[in-house]
Amino acid sequence: MTCSASTLLVKRSARPVSFATISRMVVLFAAGPLLASCSRGTPITVINQSAHPLEHVMLSGSGFVEDIGTVRPNAASRVIVRPRGESGLQIRFNASGRTVSFGPDGYFEGGGGYVVIATVSPTLAVSVKSEAY
Repeated sequence: MTCSASTLLVKRSARPVSFATISRMVVLFAAGPLLASCSRGTPITVINQSAHPLEHVMLSGSGFVEDIGTVRPNAASRVIVRPRGESGLQIRFNASGRTVSFGPDGYFEGGGGYVVIATVSPTLAVSVKSEAY
């Protein structure tokens, strides 16, 4: 597969997932090269384990800002970003009548080679895990 400058670099998806499926999302780390595909971007998955929709979800880091919209309760959303150089992930969203801002946390670099998962717990606490593949 060859890539061109016109290749779509951002893929967004939102789908409901069960609690058991959320724990299996770690498989993303093993599938990192496939997720990054030819864009050589970094896939970031936001998992919402809370009972509240996460609204106006903004992801940012070195050289990128992505508005991924709403992540429904017990659902996940994925986007591919292209950071410039070394980066951490900052996430900001509205849920249950308050604004939550977290980070930056985690470590990844531009050019791909990393998979990042941000998990929002039932209490709206955020954790970020990044792993090189």
